[in-house]
This record gives sequence, structure tokens and C-alpha cells, in this order.
Amino acid sequence: MTTGGVRWATRHGRLAVAAASVGALILVEAVVAASPAQATATTPWETVDAVTVSGEAEDVPAELEAALERDLGMSAREYVEQSERAREAVDRIDSLPAGIDVLGAELTTKAVVVYLSDPNQVPIVEAEGLVAEVGEPPSPDYSDELFLPANDLRGGLPYFFPGDGGEGFRCSVGFPGVATATGAPQFLTAGHCDGDLSGTRSIMTAVSPGNFRTPFVNIGEPIPDSHVTGGNGTSGGWDHGLVGVTRSGWTSRPEVVTWGGGQGGPLSSAPVIVRDATRAVVGAPICKSGGTTGWTCGTITAVNQNLRVGGADDPTAYQVNGIVASICVLGGDSGGAALTGTTAIGVTSASNSSGGCTAGSLGVFAPLYASSGASAETLYQGAWEPSIGISTPLVTTPSTTGSFTGSTMRGTLQHGGPRHRIEVTFNGSVTRTAAVASNGSWQVSVPNLPNGVTAYSVRARWGERSLSAARTGSWWNVSTARLAGPDRFATAVEISRAAFPSGAPVVVIANGLSFPDALSAGPAAVQLGGPVLLVGPTSIPSVVRTELNRLRPQRIVVVGGTGVVSGAVATELRSFASSRSVTRLGGADRYATSRAIAEFAFPRASEVYIATGAGFADALSAGAAGANRAAPVVLVPGTASTVDSATRSLLTRMRISQIYVAGGTGVVSGGVVTSLRTVAPVTRLAGADRFATSLAINKQAVRGSASDALVTYGLNFPDALAGSVLAGVRGAPMYIAPTTCVPRDMIAHMRSLSVGRVTLLGGSGVLSSDVGRLRPCP
Repeated sequence: MTTGGVRWATRHGRLAVAAASVGALILVEAVVAASPAQATATTPWETVDAVTVSGEAEDVPAELEAALERDLGMSAREYVEQSERAREAVDRIDSLPAGIDVLGAELTTKAVVVYLSDPNQVPIVEAEGLVAEVGEPPSPDYSDELFLPANDLRGGLPYFFPGDGGEGFRCSVGFPGVATATGAPQFLTAGHCDGDLSGTRSIMTAVSPGNFRTPFVNIGEPIPDSHVTGGNGTSGGWDHGLVGVTRSGWTSRPEVVTWGGGQGGPLSSAPVIVRDATRAVVGAPICKSGGTTGWTCGTITAVNQNLRVGGADDPTAYQVNGIVASICVLGGDSGGAALTGTTAIGVTSASNSSGGCTAGSLGVFAPLYASSGASAETLYQGAWEPSIGISTPLVTTPSTTGSFTGSTMRGTLQHGGPRHRIEVTFNGSVTRTAAVASNGSWQVSVPNLPNGVTAYSVRARWGERSLSAARTGSWWNVSTARLAGPDRFATAVEISRAAFPSGAPVVVIANGLSFPDALSAGPAAVQLGGPVLLVGPTSIPSVVRTELNRLRPQRIVVVGGTGVVSGAVATELRSFASSRSVTRLGGADRYATSRAIAEFAFPRASEVYIATGAGFADALSAGAAGANRAAPVVLVPGTASTVDSATRSLLTRMRISQIYVAGGTGVVSGGVVTSLRTVAPVTRLAGADRFATSLAINKQAVRGSASDALVTYGLNFPDALAGSVLAGVRGAPMYIAPTTCVPRDMIAHMRSLSVGRVTLLGGSGVLSSDVGRLRPCP
């Protein structure tokens, strides 16, 4: 008898089958049809994922490779490919539109052949990449074969049980599983492994298949009413039973022992982890584990076969809905696990071999799931399920770094498929679930979450009780906005509107074309309660006039002498102040102006930021930090050998207790720092460049968390002058950045603060859309 491309003649007759109980011989009678001819594939297989196949093939132990070559003439890679295709075949059929009447299916080397009752449904099925044939699926004729029922906590281990008359019997463990309602461990076996159903079952110590020694270790008793043979009318009966794992010391594992690939000890080669459970497919490879013949493999030749186990005159005979395979099975293998790849499909039920296995040996397996007829699913009605070993899910989107504002979370589950589902819990409270696709991919919609850092935990589930380890992580959920106008004056107005939407009691005016006198203005403006607006040295832009009218300040403060903001401008500004008060804060140079601003706004302060007046980069970042911490910024000649006496006196009058120096020794010398230490402790905040220094200043100034962050251009000053006020109002860090990206460490710091909103200060000419997307710098 052969399989594959030969079309078998339809015959009717008696099929002698021996059930696996040691010493028992029962006849099986079945009416069977022809075996399928090799299908001519019109649609070739899609390529099985090479990475998955290669990975799983590499995981096949050498002993199992030898068994595959011995029994199937297959390499490990070919076996994995065929196993994946068998599982995919079931998934493809299950995904057909509702109403398609599938009579059967077969896996060939080139295609999945689906047998239909309605010829009108052929185009629909073929559109799904399947081969459609009309009519009942042909079936092999086993009427001349004699099957012996295999008498017989990992699947495949042998166990002993007492008979009704005091004799002893041996079967094999099928699949460890659980009672779905309680989670109590129970293993599936063959229903005819019954004997004394009140008697204790004991796992036998096996040296090799059929070779046992003491001790036998008690494991538990059969679940009442769970051992069933036959029944189910004319649709093919059951051969299933459950044993409760009630003795202490046992741990059920979703694994099947492999007996060294055949004739070794149960664990002399790595066990197969059971990754899924589904229906069997004709043409798929099958391997089984049992206490008598160990690990053997073959090919499935028929499914949903209504077989009579026992002779016509045998009162104990019963019908079994069987999976039939060309495989070696002997007495004592009964109940053992049968798999296609890593997918559980059935438990050993019967065999046509009694004295030994031959080229014509056939095994019969009671299915876990079936498209028709009896199965463990139809018998237990969801009260029991196999334990499935589930990999920890992988998350591909979002990445573990950077920000994420998408609406869909994606990932993969190795060995996963439609019978698995994903559960994602966000921030420990909101859970979303999703099915897994045939290729192991999954996606869930992201709920509406507050901005900031979102923590997640992802688990995969099979059935009700099999659950993977959790994959945990987080992403940064952040929105971005931009405050900008057509020029620096209009941008400062936009920032003012954001910071003071309802007006302000004071406005600080600075020259928008020159930075020195304005660098100390930001912290002072926050302390005084108003924005910084920019003007020209001799004129007030119309957009600024409009903003002054909206703010309706009581008074106005001008920073810098008449050389930077003219007397005519100051006079005109009086008309915008309700008190007609304009105060000018200026000095002989930028340093004196800085001291004047600081002393005016901060008669007392505990902290101060010292920055060079020769450049603007470090002082801009210091200004935002000072605005956050109610600390003035004081400019000094950074390359001097010591701090000037006027600055020393100012700091003493203000009763400063902590000094922060912005920038490295190239901008504020070591001599200046040493002399400042005579006033108060000094901490230098510096990095390798202006961007790293900005980060160092923000790390010191803003700790814990911040809902907002500001980003401004680091190679010019105007937008940052006004922006430091918004930083103080919002309690936000303000970072300086280049035009096209954001330094990675800055992004990491924003994330560590759980920033939920990032506001760009300035137009796209200074901060591009890539900065808005928080693209990391190379």
C-alpha cells in the first residue's frame, strides 16, 4: 500500500483493528473510500518564512533529525516547512467566507486541496490561493489491515494503571493540560486506557521504549466520567480520557518526550514544546511519542475516518473517529501524544501492528479537534484544554526608544497563529486584546492615553489557561506644537500670547537685533510677571503694538541703554502702560546692565546662574533654568582671571547660597570659578558643545517630571529670549537644538521627565519638521 500520488480504488470491507491495551485484540470495521490522487496545483505555495523555518530547523536536535530521515526521508528543514504548511492549511480553510461547504482537505507538496459540495463555490476558494475539487474527498482503503489498540509529566511518558481484575496495564501520557474552570492539571490520554477507573495511575520509570524499572510514581486518578470509547452515533466515536494530576511534586509541562529520536531514554533528546493545537491535515507529517516504540514519524493518510475498533462479534468493540497515518504504533503507546511539528493533533488510539512494525504499519489517533466527528473538543465541551508553551511576544512598534504618537501597536509571536491572542495592558489599567495572524503578527489599537511615558505589558494567551511570560516596556507618547511668526518680533508675540493669554501687569522690552543686554531679561520677566517682547533700536513693530494693546500692562521695563532701545521708543512705550510708567534698566556695558536687571527683579535670591557675556548660547539655556528656579542670570567677562568686584558685591547683597556656572572653562575660566567660591558653593554645568551644555543645565534645573518642554534654535538668540519666559511659566525645560535634528541625549531626558508636549519656538527655517518629529541627531 502506498501513499501520495496514487488514486486508491474504492472498496468496502471489514477492517481488523487491535486497540492498544496489552494482550487485547479488538476488531475494527469501517467503510472507507479511495485515497486522494496527487493534486495538480494551480496555485503554488507561498514561500514559508525562511527566517522562521531556519530558526526552528536549527532547534531540531540531532537525534530527531535522524528519526525524520529514518521514518520520512525528510530533513529537519523539510519537516518544519511541511509542518508550518499544514498549520497554515487549517488557517486558510478557517478563513474562507461563511457558507463555504468544505467536505475535506489535503496537503500536497504544492498546494492545499479543498473538496467542496457546491461547484459554484470553486472560484471563491481558488481566489484564496487554494485548489478546489468538487465531491467527497477520496480516502484510503484500510479494510485488509489489522489494527491493535495501543495499550498503553510530559506527553509520551508511560504510565501504569490497574485493571478491573487486579491485572496491570500500561498506556502513555498524551498532552498535559488543565481544567479550564479551575486550572487543575489533567492530562489527556486514550479512553480505552480505563481499567479500574478508581485506581491510581503511576508514571513508570523508562530506560528506553519498552524497558522499565522501578519506582513507579503515583500521579493521580481518572477524572470521573471522562474516559469514553465510541458513542457519538454514526459520526465516529471518541477514544479520550482524562487523568487528574493530584499528587504533590508533579509539574505539568507543555512538552512531549522524544526518546532520543527513537530508542533512547525519554529525555535523552530535548522534548518538543507544544506550541499550538488544531485539526490534522491529510498529507502532513506526524510524529508520535509512546512508551513502547518511543518516537516515530510518518505521514497522515486520512482524517475523520469512522473506524470500528474490534471485530463484528466483539461486544466490547467501538467506533472511533480516527486520524490514520503510516506510522509505527504498538501496544502500550496508547494515549501518547501525536504532533505535526510543534502542533498537537491527537492521541494514539489504535494500530494495525501487533508483533512489530513493518512498512505497512498504520496508526490511528483520536483527534483533539476535528472538522466533523468526535474529538476531545466535542467530548469535553471546553472543560479541558491542552497546555501550550507560548513564546514571549515581541513588540516591533513602537520601538523602545524615541517617541510614538501612532494609534496601533504591532508585534510578532513566534510559533503564534489564529488560536493565540494577545493581551496588552497600558499603564497597568487599560487592556486591549487582539488575535494573532497566521504568520505570527499581531496588532492592537492604542487607547486614548494621556501624553507622557506609557508603560505596557504584553502577554500571549492560548485558550483560557495557557499564558506567556510578559514583555514589558514603555514608549514616549508626545505631541508637538510650534509657536512662530514671520519674523523674530512676531514669534516673540506668539510666545507672549501662549504664556499670558489674559494679559500681564508688566512687559519687558528688549532689542531684538542684539543679544547682550537681553540675556538676563527672561528670569527677570517671569519674576515680575510678564513677557519679553522685542523691538528695533528705533521703532516698535506693528505686531508688537497690537500685543501691547492686548496685554494692557500697568508698567513697562526696558532693558539696555539708549544705544540699544532709543529714548523715542521708550517715550512711545508709555502710551501702552496704564500707569504711563516705563523703567529703563541699563549700565555702562552689558555686564552692568545684567547686574542692574538682576538686582531690580531679585532683591534676594538663593541661587544664581553665571554665564559669559561674550556669547549667547549658554546664557540662553541658563535664562530658562533661572526662570524655572526663580534665579537671576548674571553675565561676567568669562575669560577674566577672577570675578569682578561689582558682581561679587551683588551676589553678597542678594545672599546667594548656590552658584551655577553655565559652560566649560573655555567660556568661564577656572579663575572666575575659584573666586566665586569665596561667595558660595559653585557647580559648573557644561558639556562638549552648546547643546550638551544646554542639556546639563536642564538636567540640573528640571527634575522629577515635566508635562512640557521647549526646543529653540541654538545658533541664534531672539526666539530663546522670549522663550525663557514661557519655560518659567510652564515649569518646562528649554533645550537649544540644531536646525534638522534633536540630540539623542536631549530626547532621552525629555522622556525621563515624561514630557507630554514639546513646543518648538521659531519657524521651519530655524527648526525643521524633523525637529518637530524629534528625529535624533546622528
